[in-house]
Amino acid sequence: PRIASLKLMDAMIPWFVLAPFFGTSSVAADSSGWNELAASGEVLDARFGHAMTTLDDGTVLLFGGAFISDVGEQILDDLWQLSVAAGSVHWTKISASGSTPSDRRNHRMAVVNGTVMMFGGYGSGVGCLSDLWRVTVNGSSAEWTELTSGPGCSFDFGMASVSDGTALVFGGRDEDWQLRQDLWQLSMSGTAQWTVITSSEGPSARRGCGMVSAADGTALVFGGGGAGGVTNDLWRVSLNGSSAEWTEVQASGQLPAARMLHGVTTMMNDAMLIFGGSPNIMVGRSPWLDDQWQVVVDGNNASWIELFPCTGLNVSGRIEIAMVTVEGTAVLVGGLSADGAHNDTWQWSEDACRAPT
Repeated sequence: PRIASLKLMDAMIPWFVLAPFFGTSSVAADSSGWNELAASGEVLDARFGHAMTTLDDGTVLLFGGAFISDVGEQILDDLWQLSVAAGSVHWTKISASGSTPSDRRNHRMAVVNGTVMMFGGYGSGVGCLSDLWRVTVNGSSAEWTELTSGPGCSFDFGMASVSDGTALVFGGRDEDWQLRQDLWQLSMSGTAQWTVITSSEGPSARRGCGMVSAADGTALVFGGGGAGGVTNDLWRVSLNGSSAEWTEVQASGQLPAARMLHGVTTMMNDAMLIFGGSPNIMVGRSPWLDDQWQVVVDGNNASWIELFPCTGLNVSGRIEIAMVTVEGTAVLVGGLSADGAHNDTWQWSEDACRAPT
């Protein structure tokens, strides 16, 4: 895979140690199947570790994240709405009154039974967070409501909405920075309800995995970093009431490099698209990836395809990006590369090629 080089320390230690290194290393120059979108409206601050989710009307909400300043890591508590159309993206900063969430990074957002929910993360001064919030947007203003927390604090976990209107939360780190392996279900019917899911033996405890939903009501988990290092395993989980069955999906063909803190989303053809990430558990000490792969899962089998350039520009190798699907195409925002944090927006081009035969 193509990589961007940067020798740093682990990305999950205090970030002020990273600032002196930015701008000292090279970024891969190969083109890829991404097109950078021209931005209008207000200017989004560069960031990494933010969360996004797509609404029913095709707009996207983004909250939080972090960036590196001269005095160290700065964690954000802002809410943005973005609209993608005709090769451009329009940004609107959303104001909110009343009680609002604190700053955070490495949290997740998902639509649960038509309601936008945000859970967990890591905040300045408080560390690991366990709070759950609902947000309702009306034009350029929003109303936040804090709901029942359940799984305990977590950050760097995976979260995916599934077809029954609930969301699943897997893995992450707790207040002691210990890896988590538990699976929880979040439902929303008037009130929020958390259910711990008992399951068959599944993925090892990990952080920084990618988790998406599939059309058949299951969820997929790819990669992440754990006690044994960084992985490239692919798992499918299906629910039956308060129990779940995990199945490791057997894949044919060449596999992506093991990675963590990568971007992941589901495409219109129900294929999972992954981009970037770190191939090493010590995130800052290794190159960061700029490759993109597609996997189609059929039952317990899968086929991976590396996607190669035809036209378009390059997204630099980076970690802690946010990716969502908007009208069947992938949209990527921000992240951390060898050049620092980004505020750019990219859309996956349909003319990207598979590997030559």
